[in-house]
Amino acid sequence: MRRDPCKGRVLPWAARLPSTPHERYLLDYAMTLTRHELLEHLDEQIEFLKDSCQLYDGGRIREYKRLSLSIRIILHDTRHSRSLLSQLGVKDNLVYLNTAEPFFENTATEFRSNLGLVAMTMSPEGINYIPKLSSPFPESSSNPNTDFNSWWTERLMDGDQGHLLSRKFCVLNVADKDGDAHVDPQLPEDYLQLSKNDRYNIKVMWGTGEETYSSPIPATVRQVAHELVETIKANRNIIY
Repeated sequence: MRRDPCKGRVLPWAARLPSTPHERYLLDYAMTLTRHELLEHLDEQIEFLKDSCQLYDGGRIREYKRLSLSIRIILHDTRHSRSLLSQLGVKDNLVYLNTAEPFFENTATEFRSNLGLVAMTMSPEGINYIPKLSSPFPESSSNPNTDFNSWWTERLMDGDQGHLLSRKFCVLNVADKDGDAHVDPQLPEDYLQLSKNDRYNIKVMWGTGEETYSSPIPATVRQVAHELVETIKANRNIIY
């Protein structure tokens, strides 16, 4: 049974979700974390990110789903929950590392694709998307570090259904719909195209037959995790 933190009485709504503003206030009051506790949670999520990054880099690609959940916990706000950086009051005060290539509108005439945060590699085993991590590339100089909203919603890749294929789009579709925090039976068409059978999975011919590109989603989420870890490291004096 819950007790009113102000009066000590037993609350009759202990076994159900709060429905009135007063009940929600009491629940928030009782569950408020101290700044020290919030920082401990942030440190824990950063360790989760580093561990999953290491496993991803070692070949366990499915760790991108765990990465998406930690990124969501650290950054994403909804009507019902606040991110760790928002609860600490610093999310909008940080400068976010931006390693994306500038987005080009006319890729057909410029003979190039918008890959955003990833690169393509070719080997005897096939063709893959990989995160760029800290590798320098000339285009990055014209896409400077930026504020949270610009970084989170920046257009990274092409979308056929009018969606903005951003860090937010990729991370939240993995975390909320594609098997980490929740499995949604109906995924957005643009996400399905990127993760399952999009034009990015172009078929190429090898001596032994057809091979395909992998999806850019896992490598994109891995690169977002890299940017976030480096952003927090560079802004420690603000956060801590």
